[in-house]
Amino acid sequence: MTTHIFDTIGYRDLANGINDACEWLSDHGLDYPRTRVGEYRRHLNEMADYWEHGRIEELIKLRDFPTLMNSCHEASELSYIYKGLSSFSDLSVSKKLQEFIKGPPSSKNENASSSNRGRNIAFELHMAARFAAAGFTIDLTSEADVIVEILEHEVFIECKRPQQNHQVNSNIKGAINQLERRFPSARCPERARGIIAVAISKVFNPDMFLLNATTPETLSQKLSFITKAFIDHFEPKWKNPTDIRTIGVLVHLGVPAEITSQNLLTNCHEFAIKTTFTNNQGLDVLTEIRDRIHPTA
Repeated sequence: MTTHIFDTIGYRDLANGINDACEWLSDHGLDYPRTRVGEYRRHLNEMADYWEHGRIEELIKLRDFPTLMNSCHEASELSYIYKGLSSFSDLSVSKKLQEFIKGPPSSKNENASSSNRGRNIAFELHMAARFAAAGFTIDLTSEADVIVEILEHEVFIECKRPQQNHQVNSNIKGAINQLERRFPSARCPERARGIIAVAISKVFNPDMFLLNATTPETLSQKLSFITKAFIDHFEPKWKNPTDIRTIGVLVHLGVPAEITSQNLLTNCHEFAIKTTFTNNQGLDVLTEIRDRIHPTA
C-alpha cells in the first residue's frame, strides 16, 4: 500500500508557515533563533522578499542554491509538525521540541552518533503529526516514540532513521525488540499492536541532492521505485516476527525535488505500508492508516 504526496506552496506562504511554527517554539520556551531553525526562518523570509521584488537570483548568489533548497525542505517539515501538533501543550512535546531544534542546518553534516538526534526526533514528531492530522488519538507521553489509538487497538510505533544502508538491519531488529518490551505496558496487552516506522531519506540521499523528474507522474514513479527497492531488499528482516502483535512497517521517504517541465521546486513524501506477516495479520489496522492519512502536506 503506497501513498504519494505532491504539494506546492508559494515562498510567502512557506515563510508565513515557519513564522507561525517559530512562534509556537517560543511559546514552548525555546530560544530557536540561534539554532538551525532560526536560519531556516531567516532564509525563507528572505526568499519571499526577494521573490516578490523579482530579485531571487541575487539571493541565490548570496546564499547559494543548495543552502536555500535545504532551508525550504527543512522548514516545510517544521510547518507540518506545527500544524499537526500545535494543540498539544504537555511537557512531553516541549521536551521533544528541545531536541528537535538541535543539530547542523543540513542533514549531510550530521554526526551519526550525536548530532543526528534533532532530526531523529523530527521524524517522531512528523509521524505523530501525520496521525494527529488524520484524526487519530495520539500519545507522546510514554517511553514509546508514538502511541496511536486505531480500531480499539493501542498501537505502539517505534521510529527509526538509519544514517547508512548498513544500519538498517540493526535498526529494524532494535525496533522489533522495543515493541516487544512495550506490549506488556498496554492497557490491554493482548490487543496491543506494533508498527516499525523507518525513514529512508538519509540512506537514499545522504548528500541532500535534488531529485529531478520531467513531470509529477515521473516523479511519483521515481519515488515508488526507491521505496519498492528498499522494501524488496530489507523485507526479509522484518517478515514474520516472533510476536504476532508487531503487524507492519511504514517506510517514509522525503526528498526535495524539481519538476523540470514546470521549473518547479517541491518537497516530496512517500509512505509505503507493508504487513509483516504473509497471512496479512493486522491488515485491518494498516488499511485504516492508509485510508485516513491523506496525501496532503
